Amino acid sequence: MFSHRKMLNSTIEGEWSKIKKTISPEIAYKAAEVIGSYAAEDMLEFGALNKSEVDRIYVKYRDGLPMASGMKKILPGVDVIYMSTERCGYHNNEVEISPLDAETIEHDENTITWFADPVNARGTTTIGVLRYLRNFIPFEVALLSHVVANRMGIAAVQTQITDFHTDGYMNYGFLSKKINQTTGFLEDALEVIPDFGDKVFGTIGADYPVYLMQESIRNILGTKAGDAELLKGIIMFLLQRHGSDEYTPDRKVKWATRRWIKETILWYVKLRDVRINIDIEQHFTTIMDELEKERHAIKYKKIAYQSSYARDYYITDAGVKVSSATYLPILSELGISKIILKDFDFLVHISADDIHRQVHRYIDT
Repeated sequence: MFSHRKMLNSTIEGEWSKIKKTISPEIAYKAAEVIGSYAAEDMLEFGALNKSEVDRIYVKYRDGLPMASGMKKILPGVDVIYMSTERCGYHNNEVEISPLDAETIEHDENTITWFADPVNARGTTTIGVLRYLRNFIPFEVALLSHVVANRMGIAAVQTQITDFHTDGYMNYGFLSKKINQTTGFLEDALEVIPDFGDKVFGTIGADYPVYLMQESIRNILGTKAGDAELLKGIIMFLLQRHGSDEYTPDRKVKWATRRWIKETILWYVKLRDVRINIDIEQHFTTIMDELEKERHAIKYKKIAYQSSYARDYYITDAGVKVSSATYLPILSELGISKIILKDFDFLVHISADDIHRQVHRYIDT
């Protein structure tokens, strides 16, 4: 029977929040690395083990690289053996396993086997790897470490391994309670980029189809949440255009300050047929903060201005990928990108104050 527990630590909570919300591969990688270190420390205590009892950790290839890096900081002497896995079968409910070092596995005589995989969704990969290893290794205790584990996956590991006996310990940083039964992806874990490998390595669409990412936004259009997503997409598209080769050499282009961005959006909403049914004045700061501080889709350069400085915003490389793959197709379908492009060359050359005055001049008349 596998005992399991969520690692309770404020640092882990903070690092998990970064992974959950960010679109920056670098930030997601570093956060997963930190959780890997804590997972190693926690498992040693959970399983009442000494470091000397562990000389090898099996890790899911690619997705588990940052976890392995963090675990090695606590257990610098261990070997890391990567297990390449590929989902297959009806509804991806089976897994094909090909270790990167099969010969080492065949000579492993340890009574303890430790497998690290960032995500335990339905338990398919974890169970498959343990069964594979058990063909070669007569282990008596199995250790499992995850960044996130779903209740369904935990239950599967506890109940479906009936072909051999093992005691087990499982730890994880976040407990998921919602899962898509068809795709196997968690519905309450990773935001924006639902696949862990895509998020950590910036390979958007490699494992989780882009059309499903778009569909998640389409499904909420017409709601306040959908309008908030449209506003995020518009902000990123404005910054893509502002930072394009067409405008970067132009010294007459105005800085993309928060005020310029907001006034430009209000121009399109109040004077053009761009419909966003939320209070932009009320929600703009919150959405900008999310894009900047949580998603890391936008950043700013400090530019000296009077006795202080101005913030000139730009979209990050990761932001461009997400914007182009997910948001821009929807803006195009709704005709919003075409409307933005029609007025952009004019707006990019006038100040936020001028945009504000012109908006209100049209409204007042």
